[in-house]
Amino acid sequence: MKIAAFTMFGITFKPLSEASLEMVRIWRNSDDVRLFMQYQEIITPDQQKTWFQQLDKSTNYYFVVYQNEIPFGVYNVKDIDFELGIGELGAYLKNKFFWDGDVCMRASLAIIIFAFETIKLSTFKSHVLKNNKKVLAYNQQMGFQINEKIDDSISFELHLTKEDFYANKKIIRLTKYLEIN
Repeated sequence: MKIAAFTMFGITFKPLSEASLEMVRIWRNSDDVRLFMQYQEIITPDQQKTWFQQLDKSTNYYFVVYQNEIPFGVYNVKDIDFELGIGELGAYLKNKFFWDGDVCMRASLAIIIFAFETIKLSTFKSHVLKNNKKVLAYNQQMGFQINEKIDDSISFELHLTKEDFYANKKIIRLTKYLEIN
């Protein structure tokens, strides 16, 4: 499935392109981002290009996200298994200042709805470092639950099903509000 740019809740998602690789590499290498990733080494331009060239774009969707034409982060659904209807959700923001306000929430809800409705996933998983309390709490507010069966010393594996997401009355009220604001 080829994915095009889309806009939802005032956030525009543009597929990651070669032209944006250096910009997102700089963001990814910043201490605001890198120190909260499982892989914390500095990524070189060559490593970034190699990763992008080897990326299976039929099962890994990476987007640069924009509000009012200003790029502020990267959101992705990766390692998609279309047969099982599962994929892994990930995101990082340009810097910590974008945590304030509602752009992160708008983008998170949009990518979740996109994955459930457009690419027809039924379950998300996500990995969050155990010391990243803010992101863990944020994901739990979005409806993700810790998978207690996975014992990893570094990170939690979280799950969110389509059924649980749409059963969350707070999330549904919020998405209806965002549709008109």
